[in-house]
Amino acid sequence: MFSIAMNLPFAAFDAQFREGARRFRLTLDGRLQEKVDRLFQNHFGSLVLLDLPENAIAVAYSKPRAETGGNAAFAEQFEPGSIIKIISLMAYLRHGHDTIFPMTCPGSIELAGRSFYDLAAHGLVRDPAQALALSCNVAFARMGQAVGSAAMADLLQRFLFNAPSLRDQGIEFRFGRLAADALAGSNLAELAVGRGRLSQTALHAAVLAAIVAQSGRYFSPYLVDDAKNILGLGFYRHADRPQQVLADDLNFLRVKKAMAAVVEDENGTARRARGRVRLGVKTGTTGSSPGGLDAVVIGFVPFDKPRYAFAFRLEGGGRADREGALFLASLLQVLYPDAA
Repeated sequence: MFSIAMNLPFAAFDAQFREGARRFRLTLDGRLQEKVDRLFQNHFGSLVLLDLPENAIAVAYSKPRAETGGNAAFAEQFEPGSIIKIISLMAYLRHGHDTIFPMTCPGSIELAGRSFYDLAAHGLVRDPAQALALSCNVAFARMGQAVGSAAMADLLQRFLFNAPSLRDQGIEFRFGRLAADALAGSNLAELAVGRGRLSQTALHAAVLAAIVAQSGRYFSPYLVDDAKNILGLGFYRHADRPQQVLADDLNFLRVKKAMAAVVEDENGTARRARGRVRLGVKTGTTGSSPGGLDAVVIGFVPFDKPRYAFAFRLEGGGRADREGALFLASLLQVLYPDAA
């Protein structure tokens, strides 16, 4: 049970067992859960794999460095880093006035009287899609300022930041948090690259990938498929209706193609995960060198007809464009062993 349901809060079911429930059928794929456990043999962190289209939770893996008192994948908040750029990109595309590209990234710029640094001087950045592939902070800081705080706040909330928690038969699923002052002044540039006053859970990160994969369609993620009482009679079965986060198919398609370029561009930050299965990805590196860098990666696979959306965080695992991409390659081998 340890490897199949790592740190799931089964105490949440206790009251229902006492009231006569005999069996809960979960959406977890035990085979995949055990294989993910092996992937984390030398890592700490969390991973969520959603089965599309309805966001059934196929894997919910939690192996935090510090005890969190529950499943870290559902509850632990962390800085998203550059994975938030898929929302910043959508905001810029919806803005409709491309006054930035092509541009040159010198590695740092002055914004609102403050120096804003990138991880590298990317040189010529042709368009927003290449900015995502390279994860160019300078480009996204300028894109965030072009969009403005009101549009960024609206879109982040549409993508479930500050949304109320969900409950699935006693288990709580938490979404991301956006501080009230996160968009004030020069904070906007930091926010557009995933730094500053916002955080999210691994589950929420996987949901973001699912929303993009399905062009704005959203199902509530769930873990309990059905339940029966002591007489074997079903008294609960999951049912949900999709919601539309945005009706903007063209721009969702552009974001999806940009996420494919993260893998397929020769300088894309997930190029080390390139293989026979096409997918869409966004990487993010958070934390600091003294405390260790965290690799955060989200995506969906396969590209043309997405079956899975995923998110994982490697605590102290190193940079997402290196260790994160290599871990992603191993995850793809688990999901598609015949394509290796």
